[in-house]
Amino acid sequence: MPFLRWETPVMNRARPGLPSLVRITLGVLLAASLALPEAWASGASSQGGGAGSGDRKERMTKRPRNEAELTGGELIQLETMWIPASEPGGRRQYFGMTVRLYPETGRFADACYKAPWVNEALINYFHQHPLEQASQAALDRDALRRALKALVDTVAGLGVIKTITILDGASEPPTENDADLSLVCG
Repeated sequence: MPFLRWETPVMNRARPGLPSLVRITLGVLLAASLALPEAWASGASSQGGGAGSGDRKERMTKRPRNEAELTGGELIQLETMWIPASEPGGRRQYFGMTVRLYPETGRFADACYKAPWVNEALINYFHQHPLEQASQAALDRDALRRALKALVDTVAGLGVIKTITILDGASEPPTENDADLSLVCG
């Protein structure tokens, strides 16, 4: 046979480790393909969602913001934000802070629409005016409270937000009604 080729054992040898890598990859893919249809079938009946979404069946959809007063909540808790504080030596240290907005009675819808704007304005304020130290004492100063209340009144409008509370770090979760109001406004 004229077309016979002579191969040496070196030419026939594959790269070391490649066959085992291919086998492992194929095994993982096969296992995943067998497991996924079962996982999809078991999860297909759920509505999905984030943390805690399965806890409350009555919260299937989020209310529109103009119905914020129907939640029964009294405060809007903004997401925890990371703000800078100056350290000795000129470096900045970031720490978490949670803001709670207490709307005026009858102005819940207005406060709900303005809550994201207030959140962004507070982040910008703290990045332009970093705190001197990262502590609750720095957040409790009267001058800072007055400046932030003036900022909130400028952004949300006078008479929309009654008071604001600033807490160091991630605060304790609000009550169920307050959490619903925060969800609607967030």
